[in-house]
Amino acid sequence: MLNKLLAGFCVLLSLFGTAQVPQAFNYQAVARDANGNPLANQTVSVKLSIIENYPNGSLLFIETHSVTTNQFGLFTVAVGKGTQVLSNLGNIVWSNGKKFLQVEYDPAGGINYVNLGATELLSVPYALYAVTSSNGPQGVTGPTGPIGLTGPIGPTGPMGPSGNGTVSGQLNYVSKFTPDSSTLGNSQLFDDGSNVGVATTTASATLSVNGSFIARSLAISQPDFAGTTLECDNCYNTVTFSDRTTAMTGISIRSSDYFEGSIQMNGIKLPDLLQDTAIWYGFGGVTTPGTGVNTQGTGADNVMHQCNCPDNYVATGIEFRATDRLDGEMKLRCAPLNPGLSTTNSGLGIKSAFSVPFENSDNVRHMSICPPGTFVKGISIYATSRLDHSLTIYCTGITDD
Repeated sequence: MLNKLLAGFCVLLSLFGTAQVPQAFNYQAVARDANGNPLANQTVSVKLSIIENYPNGSLLFIETHSVTTNQFGLFTVAVGKGTQVLSNLGNIVWSNGKKFLQVEYDPAGGINYVNLGATELLSVPYALYAVTSSNGPQGVTGPTGPIGLTGPIGPTGPMGPSGNGTVSGQLNYVSKFTPDSSTLGNSQLFDDGSNVGVATTTASATLSVNGSFIARSLAISQPDFAGTTLECDNCYNTVTFSDRTTAMTGISIRSSDYFEGSIQMNGIKLPDLLQDTAIWYGFGGVTTPGTGVNTQGTGADNVMHQCNCPDNYVATGIEFRATDRLDGEMKLRCAPLNPGLSTTNSGLGIKSAFSVPFENSDNVRHMSICPPGTFVKGISIYATSRLDHSLTIYCTGITDD
């Protein structure tokens, strides 16, 4: 009884999206016995032939295969990859005539083949013909596809060539374009990281200007006030600012028929310019509060009583000795400037042009003030039998060395 090969069919290998079309195609079948039962896990022999214009046409190709079925009797062979008997698939001209696949089968795995007939090849192997055939006419352009996802960011490109601008200058100078619009050079601003100087490289304050300047509005620092209404006799009237780095800018004293007391002062806080030190100076030099050392005495009449801070110091307080009126032993508390700074006026200082009331007006408050940006360095009061009138202060500016 002959075994039968049933359910044979061909499957073409993938022909699209590859660099080269494989010269083979799949043939798959189930090996069964005469009762239709699958021959599971059994070695069988298959002989495959391709005939042009079967049954009386030309024999173009023959190959054999020895394969083992699976548990269902199924086996697969690649036509074109078996043991070559006659020619190969690459030599077949698929465009000429009809092609038929003839299958012969030996269920015992030998060479006693039984011819099971031939089947015309319709489409599958003809894809092999497309490899060498001429191209057809170009088709109509299809619609534009959707925009794809944005790709990853590419690597950083090489550094570009140097620009045309030329940078030059000196350390700590703020640069500006000079003398043209493409070259950097030094400006008049100097910034050492702590202070800024204009037209100076030795700035001793947050902002130092070497020369005059014009400001629409001027706020030098925080103002301060100190004063007392004391009109004591046989005592010292002393007025100082609460800190030792506030510079005196103006003073006023109450007068009846003589200067009596009620001393008041205006000042400007200068913690960046003044050292936190207090030294008292009288007419003859360094003195001590509450004493007459180096001062003009209470009996020096019909003279101008004066005292002043030394150069590079400014006044931060004042003291008078009183008997029945303010009478003498006048002295100033002075603070030294920080290193790198100096007073613009030496000695007594420059006389203030604003002192009112002047001379011997009674029952009024006599006052004198320094111009903006300057500070008290010295003071003078005229005495008859008492300190009596002509209150005048002397002022100085502060500058970098």
